[in-house]
Amino acid sequence: MVYGDSRRFILVIFMGSGCAGLRSVSCVPFGRCSCCSLNYPPQIGEILSVHDDDLHKAYVMYLLLNKMEFGLEKYKDFAFYMVTTLLDVMKQEQELANNVLEEMIMLVGAKTRILRKRIGFFVGAMLSIAELKGVAEKKVELAIEFVVTVAEDRKQGCGMIEKLDHDLTRLLSVLLNKLVIIEDDSSWYKADSDNNDDYKVGKLSKFCYGNEDFSRLTVALHGNAIVSNYQEELPNFLVDKDWRKRHGATIKVQWWLNSPEP
Repeated sequence: MVYGDSRRFILVIFMGSGCAGLRSVSCVPFGRCSCCSLNYPPQIGEILSVHDDDLHKAYVMYLLLNKMEFGLEKYKDFAFYMVTTLLDVMKQEQELANNVLEEMIMLVGAKTRILRKRIGFFVGAMLSIAELKGVAEKKVELAIEFVVTVAEDRKQGCGMIEKLDHDLTRLLSVLLNKLVIIEDDSSWYKADSDNNDDYKVGKLSKFCYGNEDFSRLTVALHGNAIVSNYQEELPNFLVDKDWRKRHGATIKVQWWLNSPEP
């Protein structure tokens, strides 16, 4: 396959160049379309190894529009190649890396089952990004969002994440470390707990999204799953000399106590 063929594939999807088959997603994936002469690119890996944002967007769009659920098995390697490309361009191509992450989140939100056979690889890769020192905070936020989005899928994603004990512990550690990024703002002492603006006093952006993601994760996995994978580090934070760590641990306990029953 040549690169030009990939570009033609994109144009057909996004510009609607007369191919009714693709617009209705009724033609056979990666074969010859019954209503035009287009041959779909046969090599997923070759397509996605090209660091072109449009290629990724086109393929994500194709999968999202594909309503033939059984056909998703044919694309089991697709997400793998996207993550491989993501790791490859992490530092050199910042915008492309962010776009790939956003597209992956959109894809797994709608088609979680596509990760089923390689869930450990995907979650591990995202956590490696979240734990990497010096990486842009936007990437960390998106990597965490990916895992939380999978967990929020009640049919399959929740069960996938619950089985990854080690990775779940890693995720909880990342989130807890976000909850300690807070300042002792003098405005705290005058803050009104019922005022949304006052609620954010002293809380930095990392704290805010870490708190939100932890609350979503607690609802998705239920409190027991959280505690069972975080029995060692949480008690240490509760008795730590640093008030920020005690504060972060208290918030986690609060979310756990308020979490719904399984």
